[in-house]
Amino acid sequence: MKNKSSAFSAKGFALALLVVPATIVLWVVIWRMGFMASIVSLATAFGAVWLYQLGAGGTITKPAAFALFGVIIVSVVLAFLAGMASDMHDAYVEVYGSTSLMSADFWSFYFSMLGNGEVWSDYSQDIMWALGFAVLGAGWTVKDLFMPPQAAKK
Repeated sequence: MKNKSSAFSAKGFALALLVVPATIVLWVVIWRMGFMASIVSLATAFGAVWLYQLGAGGTITKPAAFALFGVIIVSVVLAFLAGMASDMHDAYVEVYGSTSLMSADFWSFYFSMLGNGEVWSDYSQDIMWALGFAVLGAGWTVKDLFMPPQAAKK
């Protein structure tokens, strides 16, 4: 019989993955308003943990903690890249006039821009802010995944 305390819940992990598109949408909405906020990372971390527990029946094991950490990191990175895509879409529309996000030409433009060092240089400050906000927003939740709560001292 498998040791329940080291079990990893595929159902919990699948539910936790639902935070990825939610994070991307929330990030881009806030990004388009001209802000970055730690609340997105907080919502991502909290949502991933809550959804995993919902699917797993409440237990977060060490393997699950690592998987959730990965979900949080991937969500925030993809969200930042989506924010960049929204900026690049504005530039694309200005130059080429096409407004379709489904255009293969736009995505070709986007991926070619990701290979441009000058673009990354232009976003370096945003990357640092995003990293700081991600740590601020998700830090305590991630810490709690790996460090059990301390017993209250009497």
